[in-house]
Amino acid sequence: MDLQQYLDGGPFERVGFVMKDGEVIEAENVCADPRNGAEIKGEDLLKYMPDAVATFHTHPGTSKVLTRDDYHGFLNWPNHAHYIIGIDGIAKYIVVDGEVVIES
Repeated sequence: MDLQQYLDGGPFERVGFVMKDGEVIEAENVCADPRNGAEIKGEDLLKYMPDAVATFHTHPGTSKVLTRDDYHGFLNWPNHAHYIIGIDGIAKYIVVDGEVVIES
């Protein structure tokens, strides 16, 4: 798994999946405001989530800190890890007992 390539991801949020074999698959960001949000098509969720171990998305020009939208979105997928890639590096978040926490 190599998420380092997304550290300088440009002006729009990028989004995708980390598969069981470590492959990173980027999906199309269909968010109405891709500079400030990430949304994955339902077809891509159905196609990739069963074989994914994690999701990822970027925070262009900002930190890897969890946003309110990230928090609520991650709760929808409690059995997956979630990576946020910001200008200050990569953070891994997981859901534990119904709460989203950063994994250290």
